[in-house]
Amino acid sequence: MGNILKKSSKSSSKSSSKSSSKSSSKSSSKSSSKSSSKSFLKSSSKSSSKSLFFKKNDLLTNNMKIKDVINYDKSENGLLFNKYKILKTISHGLHGIVYLVEDNHKNKYAYKVEKISEKELINNYDSSVLRQLDFFENIAKKYPNNFMNLYDYYITNDCNFDYNYILKNTFHKNKVLAYKNLPYCIHYFYNLIDSTLLDLLKSWKYFKNKIFNALLLQLLYNIYILNLHGYTHHDLHIENVGLVKTTEKYINILNKEIPTYGYYVQLIDFGKIDHNKYHNNNLNKNSLLIKKYKSDLIGFVYIVVVSKYFNFCKKIEKTQNVNMLKKVSKSYPPIPLHKLFIINNKLSELLNLNISKNYYFKYTKYLQTILYQILYYKEFQQSFDTNYIVQLNDFMSNDDIFFVIKNLYDPYKVLEYFLQKFKL
Repeated sequence: MGNILKKSSKSSSKSSSKSSSKSSSKSSSKSSSKSSSKSFLKSSSKSSSKSLFFKKNDLLTNNMKIKDVINYDKSENGLLFNKYKILKTISHGLHGIVYLVEDNHKNKYAYKVEKISEKELINNYDSSVLRQLDFFENIAKKYPNNFMNLYDYYITNDCNFDYNYILKNTFHKNKVLAYKNLPYCIHYFYNLIDSTLLDLLKSWKYFKNKIFNALLLQLLYNIYILNLHGYTHHDLHIENVGLVKTTEKYINILNKEIPTYGYYVQLIDFGKIDHNKYHNNNLNKNSLLIKKYKSDLIGFVYIVVVSKYFNFCKKIEKTQNVNMLKKVSKSYPPIPLHKLFIINNKLSELLNLNISKNYYFKYTKYLQTILYQILYYKEFQQSFDTNYIVQLNDFMSNDDIFFVIKNLYDPYKVLEYFLQKFKL
C-alpha cells in the first residue's frame, strides 16, 4: 500500500517520533489534503441519520472470530466511526487507500481502507483478515518496536470511498477494476512510521555503509523473531521495511549493543503473513520447501542486492527522472542460457537442491535474478539501455550473500554471522 507515516504520540511506543514524515508532507499539499477528506466523506454519506456500527474491541483473542459486518455511515459530526478525522491521503494500492487520520485525542494513525471479498469473512485461517489479526495479537503486540501495530479495525458492507482516486493514479487499471465491485471493506487503523528504507536511500547523496549495515542487523533480527514464532512475512521488500525515529542510541540484539543511528526498523504490511497452522497440516511438496527455505531471507537478500546498486541508480537519476532503486528491485531481465546454466549450478550447490529438476521450488526465479545481478552486474546495468557501468557497493561481499542463500532455513545463524562480520 505504500508508505505509512509516523507513530501516534500516545498509542505507540515512547521511541516514536512526533513529527510527521517530510517526504509525505511534500507529496501532499494542504489543499489536496482537504479535498481528499471532503471527497471521502462526501462519497460516504447516506440518508440515514444514525450510524449502525460497533467498535471491535477485545476481538483479538486466542479464539478469534470475525464478527458481524456493520453498516457504515459517516457520523453527524463528519468523523469516521464517530472518532477519526481524515487529514490527508498518504498513498494507495490496487484496491484501497491509506489516509493520515487523527482521533478525538489528537493521536494520529495510518488509516487503511480496502475492498475485500466475502470469502475473507469466514472464521478460519483461509481468511487473510483472520491471519493478520492472529499476527497482530500474538506477535506485533509483544514486539511493538519491531512490527507495525494494529490499534483498531472495522468491517463494513458499505464501501463508499473514493475509488476513482485509485483509478486516476495507477497504471494497473484492469486489476483495480477487478476489485471495484467487491461488496465489503475493511478499515484498519495502524501506528505510523517516519519513512521506509527506500525513502532513506533516496535521501542519501552518498551510500553510508555503517548506518546501512546497522539497519540490516535490525532487519535480520526482525526476521529471526518471525521465524522463532513460526511466521513468515512473505512480502519483504525495500518498501515494506519501515523506519521509526528514536532517541535511543543502541538496541540490544543477541546481547550485543548495536547503534540505532536514530531509527528502529519496523516491518509493515502483513497482508501475506503465513504460518504452518494456517494450512491445517495439509502441506504439499512446495509448502514443505517453503517451510525450509524461508522466503523472508530471500527478501533480505533482494534488499541487499538492490542497495548494492545505489551508486548506479544515483548516476542514472542525474540524467533521467525515474526512481531507479525501485526499478532495479522490480527488474527481471532475460538471462542468457549459458549464464543461466552457470547460475543454476551455483544455486544447486548453495541450496543442496537440484534447481533444474525442482520446478516446484517457488523462489527459483528470484534467486536466479539475484545471482545474475551480482555475478554479471555489467550486463544487468546494460539492460537499462545506458552507457554507465558502475561498481557495486561493497558493504556486503558476494560470499556474504552466498552464505545467506546457503542458510535460508536458519535466520539465527545468518544473524550471528553478520553480528560478528559487521564492524560497527
